[in-house]
Amino acid sequence: MSSTNALAPLTSSSRARIDALFLRMNHREIPWVVKLVRLSEPRPFRLLADVTNQMCNGWIYAPLALWVIFLHEWKLLFALLSGVVVAHLLYGSTKPRLARERPFHFAKNVPYRGRCLDQYSFPSGHCMTLSVVGVLLCWQHHRAIPELVFGLLLLCWARVASGQHYPSDLIAGIGVGSFVATSLALCLF
Repeated sequence: MSSTNALAPLTSSSRARIDALFLRMNHREIPWVVKLVRLSEPRPFRLLADVTNQMCNGWIYAPLALWVIFLHEWKLLFALLSGVVVAHLLYGSTKPRLARERPFHFAKNVPYRGRCLDQYSFPSGHCMTLSVVGVLLCWQHHRAIPELVFGLLLLCWARVASGQHYPSDLIAGIGVGSFVATSLALCLF
């Protein structure tokens, strides 16, 4: 591979810098994760986190797609599908290269809850996908903004409460998703 290839292997010095950065971030963020996991121990909170995580594993998107189809908003449907594909191409090529370990791997006092869809935590694919879909939906349906904000906050809480993500993972996922969605919306609408 050439050095201009976006998927070229990281140099050992780049890998060391990324690992050192994530280690510093992990030490700063793990107290917040531990606290939120402990506050989310009561059964109703654990159940809410589990259901939220499960719904955002993909189940929530089929009814949303059906709603867009029902409204005959074909350009929006195209934007949603394109946005999710583009975001996941970025995500799939960067997440394994960045390779940030999940909180429950980093700290033994963070329990493992739920099933992870992949090995690493940065950025959050759940937050990225919900951001892509939510921003594009809200671009066309402004009244859905409060629901998007509520859903995104609920998902952020659920991802940390399950010990699967650090807060910065969520911010990065929202950033990637919002960037992809906004770029597409500016081009298509």
